[in-house]
Amino acid sequence: MATTRIDRAQVADTALRLLNEVGLDGLTLRAIAKELKVQAPALYWHFKNKQALLDEMATVMYRRMAADGVPGVSPDAPWQEQLAGFNRALRAMLLSYRDGAKVYGGARFTGTDHAASLEQLLGAMRAAGIAPDDAALAGTTAYAYTMGFVAEEQGMGPEPFDIAARAGAFRGTGARAVLHGQLRRRVGRSDLTAVPEVRRALRELLEHWKHAGPVDVAELLTCELVTNALIHTDQGAVVTATLAPAGLRVEVHDFTPALPEPYVPSADDGTHGRGLLLVQALADAWGVRAHEAGKVVWFELGNGTA
Repeated sequence: MATTRIDRAQVADTALRLLNEVGLDGLTLRAIAKELKVQAPALYWHFKNKQALLDEMATVMYRRMAADGVPGVSPDAPWQEQLAGFNRALRAMLLSYRDGAKVYGGARFTGTDHAASLEQLLGAMRAAGIAPDDAALAGTTAYAYTMGFVAEEQGMGPEPFDIAARAGAFRGTGARAVLHGQLRRRVGRSDLTAVPEVRRALRELLEHWKHAGPVDVAELLTCELVTNALIHTDQGAVVTATLAPAGLRVEVHDFTPALPEPYVPSADDGTHGRGLLLVQALADAWGVRAHEAGKVVWFELGNGTA
């Protein structure tokens, strides 16, 4: 009988991929083994328990972040910019994984990949005349703040805070705009069954919207954007729909930096390639915004949309 050979790297990579689909609570050794097509006891050859696996996952997360050198840091920049740049990169990395802060926080690295960034940051502070103890305290404080902030973000909902986007969500509504309702859903990688679920949830949100015309358009455009995200990205997406007096804004946030562009499909493409063209044609406004952890594709429908 043929056996499937696996190694630590395969297990960790598979676990990180599943993490984005099921979250930390659903990430069991049994689920990982099933994905790898092995029996669960086979994983214990590589990891003695789940915490040991989480330690390796955190190490891989950092290793990916630092693949091209110390992230967000220029060695010639002032120490304040280096410290802020590193923690911005850390936040972006954590947000690119579902429950990223839970996995990363408290983990014990299984390698020394983090040593280079630590050396560079502490060296920059020491070169500026900061005492070793104070430099270590500054680094630890910034790290703890970043971890706590991301944990709060991911604990309150699947979508990262985007203060600027929220402030300008509806042009001309002012700071006193009142939300009539909000929908948030995280959809898993290639899980096209999530599309009708999002449609149903959106319909419930818009149930009391007095403008019936935009409801059908909203459902169509939302489903197009969600389908695009699931087909063209590999880490799932977060859907947010916000209903306010000025109308509806829908955002689909994914974790792939490549920006989409509308194109005119050929006859051979069947029904593919028309999503953004529909959004462009039917929405009152739409756009694509790069984000530290990927991108957001959004559209708006006002109360007067036909």
